[in-house]
Amino acid sequence: MSRTLFRFVGLGPPPAVRHPNVEFTGFVEDYPALLKAADVFISPMRQGRGFPTKIIEALACGKPVVATPIAARAIPRDFERLRVHTLEEFPDAICRALAEGRPVADRDFARVRERYSWAANIDKLADWIEAGGAIAR
Repeated sequence: MSRTLFRFVGLGPPPAVRHPNVEFTGFVEDYPALLKAADVFISPMRQGRGFPTKIIEALACGKPVVATPIAARAIPRDFERLRVHTLEEFPDAICRALAEGRPVADRDFARVRERYSWAANIDKLADWIEAGGAIAR
């Protein structure tokens, strides 16, 4: 896969990584354009908190996703395009996803919409507000 460009989006690139096929963008203004241009979305997180929104966005766009268990911690494993692997398994998983040659598929979109869209969750939000909006601690 010598022609594959790995583009890492986000702050804090590791200074020791230098390779012609690796690009660190830092913060980007037009993240959707980069996501649309990707053939495979990877999330090699080793630690973290919060909700993996970028993985959901990639699945909604029909992109194959290769993620670590930490990165995909809050995402059900029934998405066709989601592949969860250890970092040691990442190279083979990424190569398989690229070799499939299917950079976009719509099979996961309905499931993403059903679980994560405002339309699917607005009634739950309204019920929560009506109940006083108690925050779980």
